[in-house]
Amino acid sequence: MKRESETMGGSSQGPWCVWQGLTVSGFFRLLALRPPFHWRKTLRWMLVTVSAFYNSLMKLIERAVWGRRIARLELQPPVFILGHWRSGTTLLHYLMSRDPQFTYCNLYQIIGCPHFLITEGFVTRLTGRWLPRTRPMDNVPVTWDSPQEDESALCLMTMLSPYLMLTFNNQRQVYERYFDLLDLTPSEWQRWKTAFIDYLKRLCVRTGRRALLKSPTHTYRIRRLLEIFPEAKFVYIHRNPYEVYTSTMHLRRKLFEANTLGKYTEDGMEADLMQTYEHLIRRYEEDKKLLRLDQLYEVRFEDLERDPVAQLEAIYRQLQMPGIEALKKILEPELAGLKEYKKNAYKPMDEALKRRIYDRFRQAFDAYGYPSGLAEEAATRPAAAAAPAAVN
Repeated sequence: MKRESETMGGSSQGPWCVWQGLTVSGFFRLLALRPPFHWRKTLRWMLVTVSAFYNSLMKLIERAVWGRRIARLELQPPVFILGHWRSGTTLLHYLMSRDPQFTYCNLYQIIGCPHFLITEGFVTRLTGRWLPRTRPMDNVPVTWDSPQEDESALCLMTMLSPYLMLTFNNQRQVYERYFDLLDLTPSEWQRWKTAFIDYLKRLCVRTGRRALLKSPTHTYRIRRLLEIFPEAKFVYIHRNPYEVYTSTMHLRRKLFEANTLGKYTEDGMEADLMQTYEHLIRRYEEDKKLLRLDQLYEVRFEDLERDPVAQLEAIYRQLQMPGIEALKKILEPELAGLKEYKKNAYKPMDEALKRRIYDRFRQAFDAYGYPSGLAEEAATRPAAAAAPAAVN
C-alpha cells in the first residue's frame, strides 16, 4: 500500500538531483562529512562524480569570460522573502518575480550554479524535455526558468547549509549550525559570505537589477544578512501551523527521497521538523526587532491567496518600493490561472497529532492569531472554528 505522500500531486525529478551541481572541491567537502551511501544510489553517485569535473571546468571558463565584470558590479540591497517552508513563500516569490525591476534565482542557476553565465542558454534548450512536468512535492509547473531558492546553490558552494539534510536527513548534528550562521567560525563565515556575494553578483551582472531572494533559511539570518546589506528589505509570510506541518512533512518525504545519496529513511523526521519550526519562529520574532518599519512587511498566506493584488500593494507601500502599477498590469491576465491551481489534499489530522503540534508551535499560533482547533477548546468555546484539514 502506498504512503499518503506517494499519492499526492508532483512528479519524479527524473535523472536530476541537487548534488549534480557540485564542483570537484565541493564534492570533496561533501565526502569529508562522510555522507551515507547505499548501493541503490550507485548511479546517482556516478552522475554526481562526473558532473563535478564538468562543473569545475565550466567554472574556470566562466571566470575567464565574466570575472572582471563580476568583480566591478555594485550590488543593490536585495529583497528577501522569509517564512517557514510551505508557508506560501513560493506563491509570493512568483508574484513579486514578475516585477521587471527584480532578478531572481531560477532552477538552472541552482543545478548549474558554478557556471550558469556561460552554459544556461544552450544547456536549457538541450535538456528542457527531460525536466519533470511538476515539482516532486506539489503541482507547481517546472521549467528551467522557474524561480527557486538560492539556499540550494549556497549549499553546493559552501557545504555550510541546512540543506545538507537532503542526504544527512537523520543527522541534525551535521547541519544544525547552518540555520542562523551565528556559531560559524570566522573562516566559515568568511567562506559563506564570500560565496553569497559572488553568487548574487553573478545573478545580477547581466542586468544590474535588484535581487529578489526566497529561501526559508534566510528567516533565521536577519542579523547576519544585515551585516552584509544594512538596507535590505524583508517580506515575511506565515500560514496556519497545522497546514505548514502537514505540507512540510510531505515536502521532506519527496525531496529527501529524490536527493539522498544513502538509504532513504523517515527516522526522526517529525522531531527534526518540529525543532526546525520552533527555532525559526523564535529567531525571527527576536531578530525582526532590528528592522525599521520600511524594511519589513508581514503577510498572512490566507490574505495573499484571497487578494494578491491588495497584499502586493501593501507590501510595496510599506517597503517604499516603486513599480506596483507596472506589476499589477503584468499580473492581471495571470490571476485567473492562479486561482485554478489545485493544491495537494491530505487526510484530516487526528486529535493527538494536533495536540502535539499545538503544544510545540504555541508561539506561532499566538503570535499570528491562528485558532488551536482542539476538541477541548471547541467544547468550551463553541464559536471557535475547528482547524481545517491540512492542504499544501
